[in-house]
Amino acid sequence: MFLEYPIISAFLISAITTLAIIGLLLKLYIQPQQMNIENLEKHIDVLMDEVLELQQREHKRAQLISERKRRLKLKQNTIELTPITPQDVPVKAVKLVTNDLEFLLKSWNDKNLTERQRKTIEDNYIGKSVKWEVKVMSVSEEKDDKIWVTIVSPKQEIDSAHAVFDKSYKRHLLAIRGSDVVLISGTIERFFLAPVIVNCKLFKQNKQLPKIEVAKQAS
Repeated sequence: MFLEYPIISAFLISAITTLAIIGLLLKLYIQPQQMNIENLEKHIDVLMDEVLELQQREHKRAQLISERKRRLKLKQNTIELTPITPQDVPVKAVKLVTNDLEFLLKSWNDKNLTERQRKTIEDNYIGKSVKWEVKVMSVSEEKDDKIWVTIVSPKQEIDSAHAVFDKSYKRHLLAIRGSDVVLISGTIERFFLAPVIVNCKLFKQNKQLPKIEVAKQAS
């Protein structure tokens, strides 16, 4: 039959040969390559898992190192402090000066004082009678028959005190000029932001004469 149809026979022989070659190629080359690709993918997956695990271990290790450094630094910066009891703080001897407002204000406003030292100064002055040369900075409105006056030392006008007068002194207080230096007396009642002097009396000082005249109360 093949001899009767030589063209068909040639075609069939060629097709069979081609199929045989393809089958051989699949067996010898393509299938092994596919298997190699599958094996490679499996290896890649394994490597990726190992890399992730390694990254996690490194991250934990870095956290541990950071925590150890933080604790070491904290330990180095921590200073053990011994609490100071009141008995350990020396109290300066308080010099009682009742005729100098500047001395009292400087002593009481000293920023280096401890609370205990400042309280000692207050306790020593409260209830004491004083007589000071002062400048009047302001006169308040009359309230409860009393007039509050802000006073400063003529030598140092930064810090101030408060003097409380009876209302009968109102006319004399309002007549005082800012540059006038007057003499007042009274009793230190308390310290609240500034010394507070109550039961004050006003003296008017004539600068040309050493004589000090007591101001008369307004009728």
